[in-house]
Amino acid sequence: MIQTQYILIIAIVVICSALFVQAHLDGGIDVPAGDYIVDVGYDIPELVALRPTVFLISLIPNESAQEVVPSQSVWVRITSPQAQQVFLAKLVPEPTGTYSFSTTLPKSGQYTMTVRFDGTEKPVQASIPLTVASVQDPIAVLGWSLAIIFGVVLVLYIFKSKKNSHKK
Repeated sequence: MIQTQYILIIAIVVICSALFVQAHLDGGIDVPAGDYIVDVGYDIPELVALRPTVFLISLIPNESAQEVVPSQSVWVRITSPQAQQVFLAKLVPEPTGTYSFSTTLPKSGQYTMTVRFDGTEKPVQASIPLTVASVQDPIAVLGWSLAIIFGVVLVLYIFKSKKNSHKK
């Protein structure tokens, strides 16, 4: 009986976690910046207010979309539609030469991400427009979450019932 409870708890945690897991770089934008392209990707197809988002930033040359230009650091600033600073950080590169960070944008609207790469021949700067959609209906998300949990519980109950009927 205790073993079934552990399986049930693990199944619920895994299912609930799966609701929030997304494939990497489902969305993004490329912005020309002189001899380079600033490649900004994010882990969801559409930016949504109040949803944590992972951003990945790379600097690539115009002539080749394959190699990442090495740089020492990048400054990233995100400002809101009211020109308020929402995010500011100096990032160091990952071993691949790209930069990543996670943030939550507080409201829907048009934001501006400004990036400046340092440590290249000359500093490279670009402004990237970010369109953030309204937060999804929380009642719909809760409804789908409860439906999935109910489904898992039902499957485990049926599995346990069949297992107990074979013991008799």
